[in-house]
Amino acid sequence: MFALLSRAIARRAPRPAAPSPTDRALARFSGAHGAAVRRLALRSPRLADLALSYPGLLALLAAPGRRFDAEPAIALVERGASLRSVAASVGAPMWARRLPPEAFAAADVRGLPDSPAFRRWIANVLPASPRRADRWLRFVAEAARCGDDMFTVWVARESQALTAKHDAATVRLLALYAFFSSRADTEAGGLVEARWTPRAQAKAALEQAIAWRSAIDLHLHLADGAAAPRLDGGRILDLELTPLVTARDISEEAAAMRNCLRGYGPDVRRGSEELWSLRRGSVRVATLSVGRPYRRPTVSLVEIKGPGNTEVAPEIWIAAERWLASQADHALVPPPVDWNCSVIAPARWRALWRPYWLALGRIPHWLPLQPPIHGLDDLLR
Repeated sequence: MFALLSRAIARRAPRPAAPSPTDRALARFSGAHGAAVRRLALRSPRLADLALSYPGLLALLAAPGRRFDAEPAIALVERGASLRSVAASVGAPMWARRLPPEAFAAADVRGLPDSPAFRRWIANVLPASPRRADRWLRFVAEAARCGDDMFTVWVARESQALTAKHDAATVRLLALYAFFSSRADTEAGGLVEARWTPRAQAKAALEQAIAWRSAIDLHLHLADGAAAPRLDGGRILDLELTPLVTARDISEEAAAMRNCLRGYGPDVRRGSEELWSLRRGSVRVATLSVGRPYRRPTVSLVEIKGPGNTEVAPEIWIAAERWLASQADHALVPPPVDWNCSVIAPARWRALWRPYWLALGRIPHWLPLQPPIHGLDDLLR
């Protein structure tokens, strides 16, 4: 009897109301903005309705950041102003209203391109899944800050191919590569081997951008050549030793031997490593590097590799050790290396990036006026 009475009472008890569409939309905001968004929505129903009509605008008004007063725009919403006029007052493009709440965990919509052509292009490449919307908007916002409208649309289209390991530095590198791809008459553009186009796929474009970055870094450090090698040349077995001291020397060796030698520019420029090509006549057989190991006063053989980083015969190693042992004592003790200062000429650095700075209308913090200590390693990796 008691059980029957309990069930009867339970049937008569009011059931909790299902969440409204607005409540469900508000619950989808995550990250640091989520709590702030829900607090702002409590101020008025009109503000809460933005969760459905323009989630990104609500997120911007809830967490405006520094140097931006959201109260005038909030007042417009509460007075019933049109969505378009409120968005215009804070520089939020209307096309971004189609992005879901999940897109606004970190990035905001200010500063995004909003030309008629851009609105047509971007409509075709909006994120298909709310789960990817946050990363999509972060990549697109960064692309808009460092590239033109066409590049930004390309990043929007290819964002799915940019994995979690990629970040703002990846987008910046791609923006520089895309910019100088269309400017072959510039110093940096002349080092682009395969030009970027809007039809490129992200994987191929990133591979070419990384290769271009290596060429740029090598050029910055060794365009004028390094100091003469401390070691004497000669022969190892029947192989002639040819020093690699200029950017062209190293670039040609890297291409012929299919290795990563272009990344050695800073070490060669500072004198912490010497590179030699082992050749039989005009045929390149191996690449040899000599450097000073950590906490050792003298140099030693670091590496000897054949084409494609293949191993060389033991007798080449033995002969190379004998060649190194035959060097004068002073050549085996290199001077100390100062790793705390840049060895890139400031004038060369500025001349290289000047076209990009002028086109951008500013000098971004990630590509400063003064060359960094470790070259592009500090900026674009």
